[in-house]
Amino acid sequence: MGYYHRKISKKVDSIFLRISSQRVCVGMRKLSMALNIIMICCLTVAVLLYISITCSIHGGSSHCSYWETCTVNLYTLTPVFTFPYRHVSSTQLKVYVADSPEKLYEGYRFKDSYDFLNKGAKGMLLDVRQYAGLAITITMQNVKLPLSILILEKFGSVYKIVNWRELHPGEDWLIQLPDNSPLILELDPGVGRQILNNANSTLVTVVNGS
Repeated sequence: MGYYHRKISKKVDSIFLRISSQRVCVGMRKLSMALNIIMICCLTVAVLLYISITCSIHGGSSHCSYWETCTVNLYTLTPVFTFPYRHVSSTQLKVYVADSPEKLYEGYRFKDSYDFLNKGAKGMLLDVRQYAGLAITITMQNVKLPLSILILEKFGSVYKIVNWRELHPGEDWLIQLPDNSPLILELDPGVGRQILNNANSTLVTVVNGS
């Protein structure tokens, strides 16, 4: 009787030992999974922090998106001596291109320079053709730099300046965009003021760049 009792006791102990071992294994697996999740979360936070810091370094870009540039040619006609003879002076500018909703929103927000990527740009061309004929507000909220704003409308193969204004940080400008393929040219006032003085007699062409 004592022999069978000891044998049963050993079997019970063995069963409890296996159960305890299984519980320990399950606990270890759960702990391992929890540690992996914590590690993934930490890596995610680190990556997001790195992106945020990198964006801040590169001019405060909210998306750190790649900015293309294009060339804008401005031809100013000034009368000389007698009509119809005219003198044509030309100016060629490299500008950044805002051609997506994200870039249109970003623009010069939080930028410290007109040429924020050191590409030799003097301003920015905003492609707003999808908003032709609509009223929009050009806002200078969170823009640190004054801007010469030129509203362009397409006539044949060239653009004419149909509206213009110089804006300063904190100002807003509610405008009605023209109906025919409108563009907005934002320039460093050091360049833009001279163009604004001859806006009525200036024609503009845009050459795609990179």
